[in-house]
Amino acid sequence: MSSLLTLYLFFKHDAVAEMLLPYSFGKPLHAIALSCSKYILQMEDLRKKDHSLASRVIWQAVINLMGEAENVLAMEGVALSRKVIDNLDSAETKFYDAIRHDLLVFYGAYELAAESALKRGNEFPKAAVGVFTIMMETFHRGVALYAMARRTRRRKYLNHHAGLFNERYADLLKVHMKNEEEAVYRLQEAIRWYGEWGAALKVKMLIELVSTERGEARTED
Repeated sequence: MSSLLTLYLFFKHDAVAEMLLPYSFGKPLHAIALSCSKYILQMEDLRKKDHSLASRVIWQAVINLMGEAENVLAMEGVALSRKVIDNLDSAETKFYDAIRHDLLVFYGAYELAAESALKRGNEFPKAAVGVFTIMMETFHRGVALYAMARRTRRRKYLNHHAGLFNERYADLLKVHMKNEEEAVYRLQEAIRWYGEWGAALKVKMLIELVSTERGEARTED
């Protein structure tokens, strides 16, 4: 079974959907936690390892969001042990990383969230084709990159990191949010930061990309 199909099946099971849907739509966390604990017992009785694991990932995230974990940014604890995390396969890791990214965003750990977004890129949407939660995952990556792109104005970050945050946020704006105007602005910011870094070829490449973007926009008009 391919990793894509394995990941997709996480969401096809009614039990998981009944927990992931409320979580995705912001339903009360206490109710979700109760559902998770019940479903995990059912899935383990039925020896449905994949669904039991997915339920545990969601449950642990909910526990952290309720502030009942020792370290709210660490996705491990009562529901999800370190031993289980260390033995996740590729598809399970993609799911785990996406849910952990939520914690980083909700708790304002934007630097860690942006690093996660850059590292993971579009691997989750590519692996979970057709799954409703892609939109939420993409939005949360955008929030992290947007927060970091705005912070680059304060010169807190190194030039190459500031350029990278803005460049990747521009890509997300164009591809997933269809916001061409803001994407071009972020590319211009990336050009500025890369220029201050001295990356002449990178600057040239992005200038050509901006020119192409504007040309396409005029053609569509």
